[in-house]
Amino acid sequence: MSSDGGTAGWLLLSDQLSTYRFLDKLDQNRHNNGLAVDNALLRREAEALVARYNELVAEATELHRRATEVANDSARKDFVIAELEHAKAVLEAECERLRQKNHDQELKIRLLRDVVRQDHPDIYPPD
Repeated sequence: MSSDGGTAGWLLLSDQLSTYRFLDKLDQNRHNNGLAVDNALLRREAEALVARYNELVAEATELHRRATEVANDSARKDFVIAELEHAKAVLEAECERLRQKNHDQELKIRLLRDVVRQDHPDIYPPD
């Protein structure tokens, strides 16, 4: 009997161990499935982050392009403004030269008028 009882005990123990192994496999599979789901979620989040990063890079590139364009436009405008300011200074200097020349001519005309008036008082009445 002891051999039948021992065999039955071993069989029962073997069944119990087999059940434990099966339950362990189920737990392992459940854990692996959870990891696979977590992995898939992480991959999806990583893809979303990469997509957003690429959008930000594209936006930054566009902003850099526009900033460069604005800087170039500003440099061109600064150059034109400098040229206009130089031209204005040249014109103002020329106007001042002409004013001075005009003033000198007025003085010469007055002097000549006074000379002519002295010689011919009837032609030019006094001012």
